[in-house]
Amino acid sequence: MDSAESIKNQNSTRRIGIVGINENSEKIISEITKCEAKDAIIVGIIEVESDRNYERFKDIPIIGNYEYLLKLIADYQLSEIIISDVNISKAMMPVGLLSLDVKLHTVENYEDLIVSRLVEEVTGTKPSIPQIRLSTFRNRVIKRVLDIFGSVFLLTVGLPLVFLLAQKKKTAIIGLWNVFLGRKSLVGLHPIDSGISMYGKIGLLSLAGLNSVPKLSVEAIQELNNYYAEKFTFSLDLDICLKFNWRK
Repeated sequence: MDSAESIKNQNSTRRIGIVGINENSEKIISEITKCEAKDAIIVGIIEVESDRNYERFKDIPIIGNYEYLLKLIADYQLSEIIISDVNISKAMMPVGLLSLDVKLHTVENYEDLIVSRLVEEVTGTKPSIPQIRLSTFRNRVIKRVLDIFGSVFLLTVGLPLVFLLAQKKKTAIIGLWNVFLGRKSLVGLHPIDSGISMYGKIGLLSLAGLNSVPKLSVEAIQELNNYYAEKFTFSLDLDICLKFNWRK
């Protein structure tokens, strides 16, 4: 009986992974430790690219990077993932996450976590993760082929056009060379200093780059990058190119 009860308790215990090294995580961990000591185990912290403040969590191990979330869930048998980093959007969540038997909550405080748990328990629904069209194999292959042909054309026959349209000619040439080498794309995501993209290449042109004034916030740029990656079509790339030329 004791053995059966032990197995039952083990299966019912939440094995939690916290995504994000920040104040939100610190407060959530404090509340879980205080209110759920018998029902939950905080297995560890999952860092994101911009995380650096490790001293905040001396007693809880860093078990890995968000880029490898699916592997971490399997390796550590996590049953609940709490994402406290507001910079992580649904578009950045790994494909296949919702197919796992894992509770997923994107919250900024413990109260929101309780609400999220109740909603999922009552409705049985998980947050939807959109398909990232930019990351599909077909689109990546076609986009790479177009990048090669486009960069070769602009570095040879179309070079006079580059000198005519580019404000910084040397930068444009270097950028096109990086496109040819596969480091960048002709049209892609806008660079963000706080981290790297998990689902596409930086573009010489981008949706967020069409804006001139006022300067966009990091959050706004990330939102536009997410939209581009999620809604990507080659006609969208063409629209960005045309709008860029019209604004020259």
